[in-house]
Amino acid sequence: MPNTNLCKFYNIKINAIYFPQFHNSKENNEFWCDGFTEWTLLKPYSDQITIRDNNIKIMKPHNDIGYYSLDNIDTFKKQIEIAKKYNINGFVFYHYWFNNSRSVLNKLEEYLLRDDINIPFCFSWANEPWTRQWDGSTSGILLNQDYEDIDNLDHINYLIKFFKKENYIKNEQGECLFYIYNFIHIKNSIDNILNKWKIVLNDNNIKIKIISTKNADTNNSIYGTDIKYEFMPLCQADSWTHHINDDIIINNNITNLPLHYEIDYNNLIKNYNSTEIKDNYHIGLPLNWNNIVRKKNMPHLHITNFNKENLKKMLLIIISKIILRYQNKYFLSDIPKYNIKTFSNNENTFNFDNNIIIVNAWNEWNEQAILEPNNITGYENLETINDIFNNL
Repeated sequence: MPNTNLCKFYNIKINAIYFPQFHNSKENNEFWCDGFTEWTLLKPYSDQITIRDNNIKIMKPHNDIGYYSLDNIDTFKKQIEIAKKYNINGFVFYHYWFNNSRSVLNKLEEYLLRDDINIPFCFSWANEPWTRQWDGSTSGILLNQDYEDIDNLDHINYLIKFFKKENYIKNEQGECLFYIYNFIHIKNSIDNILNKWKIVLNDNNIKIKIISTKNADTNNSIYGTDIKYEFMPLCQADSWTHHINDDIIINNNITNLPLHYEIDYNNLIKNYNSTEIKDNYHIGLPLNWNNIVRKKNMPHLHITNFNKENLKKMLLIIISKIILRYQNKYFLSDIPKYNIKTFSNNENTFNFDNNIIIVNAWNEWNEQAILEPNNITGYENLETINDIFNNL
């Protein structure tokens, strides 16, 4: 076995999903209210709620970061510093593009084109319509998704300048990683889209690798996606319990919710431990989750028993699963010291392209899935990840 840091040896990297909804935009001003951002929902929300006699604290920003605005580039630079300090390799930015010609919430994308921003990054196209339901349904559509204009090249022309950046995340074949959040929503159009994109990509000597969510059926696509990633927690049926007509205490007032769901993080750990993770997965690392802030009086989902020790267990299991991918392919005991990118034996070449862990998320505050420092546990999530990556 290697006598070096395992995460470095296997080139295991953590990339965090990043939500850009923390700056002023004309669309949110129009649809919701002037100055609307993600903070608009969180700021006035109770610091603690009670569900079935359990007190659940609602995390808010640590004093080190506050209710920041991404209209100020220094905010983003500070986030980059924090990420690098704690072994977060890069960001997977949610990318919003509608009706083939409209970019939305793109302040961060403007920053990414600057020479003084050098953190590794890639995009996840959040290809769902914007609705008033906060859940991707087609009820009360604010911005629609239309993939049928096959002659329109505005989207790929917009993306090209990002793909050309040295710090855009690519695999060893030089392909730019491009995640599609809801592949099912686009799968009937993906071949037409990629056929027209291919012209522009070839002209610019660029190749891309499309990556879909784990449960997306891509068999009907010529292109399909041979790589998948996990966004929500990997959970089987026994992870879930549901409680009907619970009384929930918010701001000292009893609110009756029609339905809410719980996931026990201990069950997530068991399921990850017993599930085979295939070679072509970018494995998801779930953090805490509680979307009651976003859902308000609608059915919501929250995780119980998320803590530092359980996060450590989960991350160690995921790293073990990645390493075990090589168990039946290589004689690990015979591996000499070598350059990872060039080592090969008679039959195999080490391929670490898919040794990527996707964390959900850097800053999903309204669903309480947060790597950023918060007022309850501080830097605990970041410190746990950093400790494992430095010392394993």
